[in-house]
Amino acid sequence: MHAILDSIERFLFASRAALLVLFAIATALAMWSATRLQFDSDLEKQLPSGHPYAVTALEFKEKIAGLNSVQIAVETSGLTIWTPTFLKTLYDITQDVTYLPGVARESVSSLWTPSTLVYQTTENGVEGTELIPQSVQPESLKADEIAIIKSHALTGGYRGRLFSIDSKSAMIHFSMMPLDAETHQKVDLIKAANLIEQKIRGKYETAGTTVRIIGFTKFIGDIANEAKDILVFFGIAFVLNTLALWYFTRSLSLTLFTVLAALSSVIWLFGIIAWFRLPLHPLGLVVPFLIYIMGISHGIQQVNRFLAALTHDHTPFEAARKAFRDLILPGFMSITIVLASFAALLLIPIPFIQDLAIIAIIGVALKFASNLILLPLAFSYARFDPASVRRETGLSEERQRFMSAFARDARPDTALVVIGISFALAAVAIWNASGIRVGHSRPGAQELRESSRYNVDSEAIARGYNLDLDSFVIVTVAKEDSCVDYQVMSLMERFGVEMRAVDGVKSVMSLPEVARFVHSIMQEANLKWRVLPKTTDVLAAVTTAISDSTGLRNADCSIMPIALYLTDHQDETLRRVATAAEAFIHDNQLKGVQFRLATGNGGVLAAINDAVRQAEFTAPLLVFGVIAILLFAAYRDWRVVPCCLIPIIIANILGLWLLSWLGIGITVTTLPVFILASGIGVDYGLYLYQRIETHLLEGQDMEQAFSLSIREEGAAVIYTALVLVIGVGCWAFSDLKFQADMGWLLAFLVATNALGATTLLPALAVTIDRFLPRRR
Repeated sequence: MHAILDSIERFLFASRAALLVLFAIATALAMWSATRLQFDSDLEKQLPSGHPYAVTALEFKEKIAGLNSVQIAVETSGLTIWTPTFLKTLYDITQDVTYLPGVARESVSSLWTPSTLVYQTTENGVEGTELIPQSVQPESLKADEIAIIKSHALTGGYRGRLFSIDSKSAMIHFSMMPLDAETHQKVDLIKAANLIEQKIRGKYETAGTTVRIIGFTKFIGDIANEAKDILVFFGIAFVLNTLALWYFTRSLSLTLFTVLAALSSVIWLFGIIAWFRLPLHPLGLVVPFLIYIMGISHGIQQVNRFLAALTHDHTPFEAARKAFRDLILPGFMSITIVLASFAALLLIPIPFIQDLAIIAIIGVALKFASNLILLPLAFSYARFDPASVRRETGLSEERQRFMSAFARDARPDTALVVIGISFALAAVAIWNASGIRVGHSRPGAQELRESSRYNVDSEAIARGYNLDLDSFVIVTVAKEDSCVDYQVMSLMERFGVEMRAVDGVKSVMSLPEVARFVHSIMQEANLKWRVLPKTTDVLAAVTTAISDSTGLRNADCSIMPIALYLTDHQDETLRRVATAAEAFIHDNQLKGVQFRLATGNGGVLAAINDAVRQAEFTAPLLVFGVIAILLFAAYRDWRVVPCCLIPIIIANILGLWLLSWLGIGITVTTLPVFILASGIGVDYGLYLYQRIETHLLEGQDMEQAFSLSIREEGAAVIYTALVLVIGVGCWAFSDLKFQADMGWLLAFLVATNALGATTLLPALAVTIDRFLPRRR
């Protein structure tokens, strides 16, 4: 192994000029390639692969509305919407929405659309007539016409559906198509969202009119727009990290080389993403940012070893070679462990998380080149005069004096105290974190702050309409013309009745529910007749009057959704509803009828929560297992495994306690943070333990070995953690709530891991060596 490393070292430094030119050319090509970078906003990638609910959602996405529907509420500042001016504005917006690119025109529904029907009894039975007849001219509405429109809207049951309970706003519903009807290309949801914002809100929102827009397309557009602010945080982190790095080195050349090496790996990553057209979700912009910060933090280790050699009478060229040799193995192990952490994210069967994991794996793998090769080669060109070397020597001695205080943790008595306090904290954290839940607890879009326009609009729409935003939709699949089969309709009705009694279900909407309403109209609106008719001819008359444009059935009545509107989207509610639905389906079988769970945002969230629940323990265990194997393989000593792993495990437990205290659950954004922090956190112990092993081989005892190691590496460990905390801590101010949560949580875990590496790790090492001494 040493012979191989000697050969690699000689080749790299003998060819350093040519290699640096090649790196520069690769960076330029990557910058050119990165100009073609595009975001991926595919809705399907939010769904867990293979989950039955996701299969249902995808299978019926073009057959029933709801998965990618958009709601626009037009709100007046006046007393009521029943005015010529407001109704004309509503008409204009309806028309503009209908002809927006990517909108399924037949899905558009408002007071003005032909599909909005009012049911009434005629001599031919029950007929659905347009709520606003086409003969009504929106430019010249008269008072009597408005009165009729208002009456029809009230008697048609559209209060709380197409106009608000307080009659201060009106709603427009529509769905986005997966493929553009003209180009047959996938609809760019981000572009569509920005177009809706520009053509609808930008055009019609005035001092007297407020336009509220919600739905997945608008949500993903807001995420993409807010994600662009990451460039601001990148700039802030860049400046702060550069200042911190300069303060550590007091060398402009070393600071510049380290920053450029970290930036190069990010540019290479963007170039690879664009060249191979890898999907980059807007939520995934944090990954390149994280790759940059990791490059700076790993660079500090290179800087530390370079300066250590420089202050011991080595030339910059010799110091660079020594830094390369000292860190090639621990650096390789460190990057490999972080790779394993990102690879563990592949266990979460959500395509967009897996896409981010693949991009992150590529970015981390590039660190082999940028940090382990490019950086030491660049350092070899640094120039230090005797005065600079004396300055660096003085700084090194100051850092060693500061870190000498931590050497006390390697004393046997102090070590036992540190271990006792650490395990006591862990026990308290386990007790307090026992109630932590999977999924989200607060209303609205969790990825955005509560004060965001999207969540403000969501709250206003939920308050003004009976259409609860959390829906759990079961799809009834049966033979054709099942809507005139009393057995099928009765089963669906009983399903709805039973589900309505489940805690967390506010209301149920299905074809039998509306059929009962229409049947009562046939009987002069007598409430006694609000029942499901049993005879085929009456059922046919009732259900024929209910257009397939309502989304309650398809054209041949072989698909009939049952929508359960929920009080919230907490995991307990979703699991309770799903369990009750599955129990009913199990106990009420009917030949030729299949109930498929589940679509709607409630079904999607339930599937995502199931995926997180499955990976909640397996992913961290996999990371810990891989870390343990790699640590043992690197040092061939079992002692390194508990010394490096136990501080990380306790840091994760404390992180869970913090989540529980703040009322945040385990989600697709918080679970990856714990996994990544485990991989990043082991760096501190790895670099420190490597120096301990070196001094042990020199004949020092454990206390002496740690005392020397903490003086040599302790400051670098603390600075590495500081750089990461500064970088990701900037995210806490992001308008993206998920990014802010990731920022402060990752900062907390990084700081806790660094503290554990400099206190608990030596305490464990000296205690294990005291009771199970190694052979000399």
